[in-house]
Amino acid sequence: MAYIVNKTDGTVVATVQDTKQDTTTDLILLGKNYRGYGTIIADNFVHLLENFSYTSAPAKPLKGQIYYNTTERRLYVYHDSTVGWKALAKVESSASQPSNVLTGEMWWDTVNKQLKAYDGSAFVTIGPATPTGFGTSGQIVENVQDIGYNPKAVVKDYVDGNLVAIFSHNAEFTPIDANLVASFTTIKPGINLSQTIANSAAKFSGTATNSEKLNSLASTDFLRANTNASTSGSVSFLTDTGIRVGAGSDLAITISGGVDVNIKNQSTDADINFVVTTTTGANTAINIDGATALATVAGNPVTGLGIATKNYVDSAVGTGGVLLRDGSVTLTGNLSPDTNNTRSLGTTSTRYKDIFGISVYGNVTATGNSSIGNISVTGTSASSSYLTGALIVSGGTGIAGNAYVNGIINGTAAIASTNTTTGSMVITGGAGVSGNVNVGGTVSGATIVGTGSGQFGSGNIAQSGEVRLPNQGVVAWRNNTNTADSGNITYASSNYLVVNSASGANIAVGGSTVANFVSTGLSVGNLVSSGNVQIGGTIGANAGLLQVSGHTSLQGVIEKVTVDNTTTLNATTANVDLLTGAVTYYTVNAGANFNFNIRGSSTQSLNNTMVVGQSATVALLTTQGSTAYYPTALTIDGVSVSVRWQGGATPASGNALGIDVYTYTIIKTASATWTVLGSQTQFKA
Repeated sequence: MAYIVNKTDGTVVATVQDTKQDTTTDLILLGKNYRGYGTIIADNFVHLLENFSYTSAPAKPLKGQIYYNTTERRLYVYHDSTVGWKALAKVESSASQPSNVLTGEMWWDTVNKQLKAYDGSAFVTIGPATPTGFGTSGQIVENVQDIGYNPKAVVKDYVDGNLVAIFSHNAEFTPIDANLVASFTTIKPGINLSQTIANSAAKFSGTATNSEKLNSLASTDFLRANTNASTSGSVSFLTDTGIRVGAGSDLAITISGGVDVNIKNQSTDADINFVVTTTTGANTAINIDGATALATVAGNPVTGLGIATKNYVDSAVGTGGVLLRDGSVTLTGNLSPDTNNTRSLGTTSTRYKDIFGISVYGNVTATGNSSIGNISVTGTSASSSYLTGALIVSGGTGIAGNAYVNGIINGTAAIASTNTTTGSMVITGGAGVSGNVNVGGTVSGATIVGTGSGQFGSGNIAQSGEVRLPNQGVVAWRNNTNTADSGNITYASSNYLVVNSASGANIAVGGSTVANFVSTGLSVGNLVSSGNVQIGGTIGANAGLLQVSGHTSLQGVIEKVTVDNTTTLNATTANVDLLTGAVTYYTVNAGANFNFNIRGSSTQSLNNTMVVGQSATVALLTTQGSTAYYPTALTIDGVSVSVRWQGGATPASGNALGIDVYTYTIIKTASATWTVLGSQTQFKA
């Protein structure tokens, strides 16, 4: 028949039937006459021995059942269905801190010989307080005898065997122990610090609520920062940053440069006042205005060393004769400015009527018209030499404006003229003469213009000698009807003839070479020459042009080529001077990709050489070696320009062992504005 299995409290666990297994619990219960019972019973005993050791808890626990978790290596006890399994606290002994511990579990530290408990976040030492390897540490309660052999209860503080402090509630006493006296001469109520720790006096480190003394001085010996205070000694601020006064630190007294004293009101536009107390009360002696930085004083001085106001000079406090504002005092000394060329007598609106003197030293400058003043010489003395007359000037006379002379101008200096800057009379600009000009010597250098009906030889311009044209000299005829001349017109080297004559006039040159022939708006009917006609000179933006309205017939044209045997074209920009020639032949093999800069010359830009609407064509011949190179950029007057290449393809290679010709047609469309057409032509034997 079946049997009943009860718990310790008498509660029925299970009713086991004959020959059957009961699995109500984690142990298998067997009924009567169950075959093969031996193995099952043995298994149950083993499960009990190992406390159901497994990675997870048993599935059918009873209250009080013990289970060992093999993963956590921890025992658990089953409480009930509400609480479940509760881990049992353990004590571990190891050299290192254990892991996976529960709050309250113990650890015996085998290195420091200390018992420690886990508080949920870290291990807390229970004891002993001093780890292995250290001397006595912590607080120890002891009796210390005074010199009368009376015991006194104290608390001693030790660190690594060193007595650091003694806590006492007793009245002050002297210990009898000689070893103790060495560190504590007397023991007073409260905390007593050892005076022999590390061969120096022990100190409190941190903030104390109050102190009777500082550096053996009473607290009353110090100045307070939060109330009025005074001192019988002197106060020194040994820093250049100085001191600050006022709720907003308005007043600053500082040192700059190590020696200069600065007194500063740090509030914007605020004044600085020097106030004195007199019988009438507090009075401002000196005010320095913060907005204007100007200083004023209380009044006029009464002593010789007093500070004068701006409007006050008093002879009574001066050191001698004083020039008063009303002019009532005679000046006995020199009237000199403080600095040379810095002061004036009078102004443009307030002038002196008369200035009396004997001599004026230095430059006399008359500025403006009669409203400022003219220099008028009223003397009537006639001039017969440079030492006589109403106005005598020992040095030179420079006149920036017009000069009108009602008499004769005589230059008596016998100085020969060899150029435009030498001679008895030198005129930098032009000279206009409405009457006759009679010259006894040679006329050379500047332009001679006849504006009337004057003629060479028989007219108003009389010349018994030669009319000679040196370098850059000009002879111009305007509206003349007769070019007959009893003398000779000689063309020297580099001279040029300017003709502004009636249309259709004939110019005949026989046998001689005319170096320069410049025409400004000249229409020539026939140009006949029995010899050579050579036209040279520099063609610039302001130069004349030779214009041919009809056809030009040439038997042959020879163009100048600049042969450059030294330049190696490379990354360095090669300058091309158009005024030197339009064709340049570089005979040296190019050394790298190159670029050109086209200009008028080294002293004249292309922009100043050409006018708007003109074009110029430049041909540049580049010799190539076994490695060929090509231009990567073009600049005009140093400024990069774009090139429109023939066929639309920019050259990307050169012609090895050949000659590449780069032709640029440059059209000026506006000031420093260009349209450039380029082409590459390759030649090879």
